Amino acid sequence: MKNLKTYEEFVNESKINESIVGALGLVTLYGLFSLGEWAYKTAKYWLSKPGRYFKKLEKDPVFFEQFIELLKEYNPDPLKALRRFTISERKDFISKLFNVPRAVELKIELGLTNIDIQKVESDFEDAIIGNEKGSPVYKFIETKLKNK
Repeated sequence: MKNLKTYEEFVNESKINESIVGALGLVTLYGLFSLGEWAYKTAKYWLSKPGRYFKKLEKDPVFFEQFIELLKEYNPDPLKALRRFTISERKDFISKLFNVPRAVELKIELGLTNIDIQKVESDFEDAIIGNEKGSPVYKFIETKLKNK
């Protein structure tokens, strides 16, 4: 710590330290609030019908096989098909995907409405095709396809 020679220097040094501590406190509160808001929205989504549907589809081996077969309609190599969708193919693929037998069966089991399905289709497009290689869902499916 530096030697403070006058009272004015001591007061100025104290004010600077208080501002730093105050700023750090505000940043910390903002971070905690943002984290809490994210956690609330995430929990709310995964407890909703579309979220539960998405999770069931993700873990269902029958659905994944039907997913691969659908990808093969676009390209014999499913991984290449996943990487190279045009905009028109994207919409077509998603509407076909949520009409495969296993997806329809789970949709009926959970009692999803058309609005719920639109939400799931939109989320799926954003998660896998819209963000391409940057999304965790894309990486999960890519890894699963490589290990197949």
